[in-house]
Amino acid sequence: IDGQGSLNPDDWESVHAGFYTGIVNQNPDYILPLGTMRSLESDGEIGRVHPWVLTTTGVGTTLAAGKSIGQEMASELKSEGVDACLLVAT
Repeated sequence: IDGQGSLNPDDWESVHAGFYTGIVNQNPDYILPLGTMRSLESDGEIGRVHPWVLTTTGVGTTLAAGKSIGQEMASELKSEGVDACLLVAT
């Protein structure tokens, strides 16, 4: 998402077996409100938006695998100096 002001629905698609993705695919800001985060960034309310989005698949992920993935993500974000995250459950 580095260099993007918002998410273009032509470039992003949500694929999920557990909920209707039509609205999200029309407006990806429902899942990742990048436009809002960029506004907060430009207003000085937050530092900077991390250049990468970290995401997982949820269908069929075991608890052990999910825990491992989460720990790896947290370690990566911490090493990059990220102070806060927006956690969006779908």
